[in-house]
Amino acid sequence: MTTRESFATERVEITKGPSSTFAGRGSSGGAVNSVTKKASTSYSFGRVDVGLGTDDHHRVTLDYNLALTDESAVRLNILDADETKPYRDGITKARQGVQASGVYEASEKLSFIADGYYLKANDVPDLGSYYDREAEHPIEDIAVYAQSNDFLDSEVSTFTFRTNYQISDELLFLNSTRIGSTENGYITTGTSATTRDATDPIAP
Repeated sequence: MTTRESFATERVEITKGPSSTFAGRGSSGGAVNSVTKKASTSYSFGRVDVGLGTDDHHRVTLDYNLALTDESAVRLNILDADETKPYRDGITKARQGVQASGVYEASEKLSFIADGYYLKANDVPDLGSYYDREAEHPIEDIAVYAQSNDFLDSEVSTFTFRTNYQISDELLFLNSTRIGSTENGYITTGTSATTRDATDPIAP
């Protein structure tokens, strides 16, 4: 369990139906695989994306790939984002993240890829509003019940090392080794209500 981000995601692969053969137990309904960005020797580029909006919204991402030689390259991805939730005073989201990766192609058949990933997320959570079943729309102007000590914090650190070896045109050897830690904690304050008349007797 952790807060997930997309700044270091190259693509997302979705598999429908039983997928336990490669996604593990618990994927009988399908699986979602997030493929991280990796350094490439094929090109060098730099890209900065900036998003600004109301409610103190800003999101800045950097994606920079540098081909050092024909055999090696490095890539850097950085994220800084912050915002408040519209019409929900005190509800905030903040993200800071970085990923650095490198590749070394020892030969046409053998390559090594390493990357380090770090994400820190600090949120004040909100359980939201209620839904009016008769009117079929959310109830407006529901008070924010979050308290000053409410929080939803995540911190993720991982290091991954991959080895690829093309044994033949039909056979590829791939080994992935990962070490990492995830810390996720939260306190959330909400409210509950009932439409029962106060004069009604309480069932035993």
